[in-house]
Amino acid sequence: MAITLATDLKRYGNLSSAAGDRTHLERLAGWLGEATLINPGDNGISFGADDFIADLDAANIAHIMRNNPNLSLADATNLYFSKVDSGRTRAEMFLEHTPLKEVVIPEILKGLGLYHHPPTPSRVPSMSQEELADYQMSELHRVAPDSYDFIGSLREGLHEMGSFAR
Repeated sequence: MAITLATDLKRYGNLSSAAGDRTHLERLAGWLGEATLINPGDNGISFGADDFIADLDAANIAHIMRNNPNLSLADATNLYFSKVDSGRTRAEMFLEHTPLKEVVIPEILKGLGLYHHPPTPSRVPSMSQEELADYQMSELHRVAPDSYDFIGSLREGLHEMGSFAR
């Protein structure tokens, strides 16, 4: 769903200011869209185990292809799954090119309107950076439990989506 929605919104110009650049739009079409775009049919964000696998596989294979432009899609896919078969997890490989603290968490928090950096006294009075991070994650847990699970699964380096919000 996220790829269709992101593509349609870009086509009609609704994401022009939100997307900003190609990388952001690509993320919206994958893991970031799953984590931040509301699916009206599910009454909220729906980021399931199948989305985790599909989005991380796609991002990891695309990363391999960007770094090896002469590889075909089939060869990049085979290379990726040979790494998976040797014991590497989707999350480990994803975090090598998409850092959790610098990219994933801020992008999700921004997409959901939960990112306040630096903290402003009127919005989040007298919080340290650590307290702010804890507050943001507790708000994410409340607002988007599936996105919270996604971050927890990455943090733990899991191969499949875990359950951290329940």
